[in-house]
Amino acid sequence: MYQRTLDQMDDLRAERDRARESYEIKSQFVSVVSHELRTPLTSIIGSLTLLRETDLSRNPESANRMLDIAHKNGQRLSKLINDLLDIQKMEARKMVYHFAPVDLSELITEAAQSITPYADKYNIVVKTVPPAIPLTIRADRERLMQVLDNLLSNAVKFSHCGGFIELGARLVDGCAVLEVSDHGIGISDDNRHLVFAKFSQVDNSDCRSFDGSGLGLSIARQIVEDHGASIDFESFPGKGTRFFAIFPLCDTEDDISIELPPRPVEAFDVAD
Repeated sequence: MYQRTLDQMDDLRAERDRARESYEIKSQFVSVVSHELRTPLTSIIGSLTLLRETDLSRNPESANRMLDIAHKNGQRLSKLINDLLDIQKMEARKMVYHFAPVDLSELITEAAQSITPYADKYNIVVKTVPPAIPLTIRADRERLMQVLDNLLSNAVKFSHCGGFIELGARLVDGCAVLEVSDHGIGISDDNRHLVFAKFSQVDNSDCRSFDGSGLGLSIARQIVEDHGASIDFESFPGKGTRFFAIFPLCDTEDDISIELPPRPVEAFDVAD
């Protein structure tokens, strides 16, 4: 009876810890999403209010500028919603992948071209380092582009103005390694556990210096792992960060769509 009581106490402690973890994650979710929704919505409403009260025929340049602000913030809201939907699909294991051979040289070129307009706003140069030999992996091209977009946008965001970031691939021990490097502020060891966590950011204060929902890297890691690959990073505070994903080389040319089986229910679900 004494042993059963001890076991019950252990179970109660474990349940308490799970409830506390769930509460903390939900609190982070409310804080981050509220911040990310409030800022663009305030900007959109302000721009539309000014448009309604302005004589557009007399000041067309101002009108175009306000429309541009509203459009950009609308895109920001759309990205947040898409990230939340992706997280929900991944939690339910309903994400569908269309696997096919992907040439990494072509992927690197496409990803660099896609991120360049964003990098230009911060005066950041995007450099590419194509593999010395052709490297082909089996992947969902669109989802892999999503991974690179998240990694590259983070690299730009945390770099110093006037600097550069690098996107490359190489062959290491029979595997393809896809790399994104910056020479920015870096990540301290104390914040390492936050990097791939949901709704968390290295700068997690109420007045963060960098925008973002804290979902991008969590989504990127799950996509990479669903490809049978792995992702990690190394960082030196004040010197920069290098993210790298290791993929097995492609050994088939068949296109395959895969819907992953349901995952066990976790302590927190976005739908809650």
